[in-house]
Amino acid sequence: MKAEELQKLMDDLDDTEVHLGNLKADKETLKKTQIPLEIQVRLEEIDMEFEPQEKAIEQQIKEKREFLQEKLKEYAKPLRSKYYSWSYKPGKPEWNTDALDGYVLDHREILWMRKDGKPTTKLTPLKK
Repeated sequence: MKAEELQKLMDDLDDTEVHLGNLKADKETLKKTQIPLEIQVRLEEIDMEFEPQEKAIEQQIKEKREFLQEKLKEYAKPLRSKYYSWSYKPGKPEWNTDALDGYVLDHREILWMRKDGKPTTKLTPLKK
């Protein structure tokens, strides 16, 4: 497939995602029109009342996750608790590929050690 065709498919995916977002927004708007204004106001007041507590607990969760991740990395073995499973894979060695590619020009005998891995892809939406 040519680059232009792939770009068209990528843009088509974005159009579909935008369409879904618009549909969901329309649905929420329609749902809100079915709720009397005084109830809508009270629901917003409830959201505002609980927001500081929610943010505080979300911050606690973030800090606990970060601390736990650090300690589990130090532990360096798989572990399971009642509610979580932690898998561990040691880091892979990294080589300076640019330096080795230069070195191989004069030392062809090391080429047998080189293996090119499979490419990986990740489709990331651009910020609008």
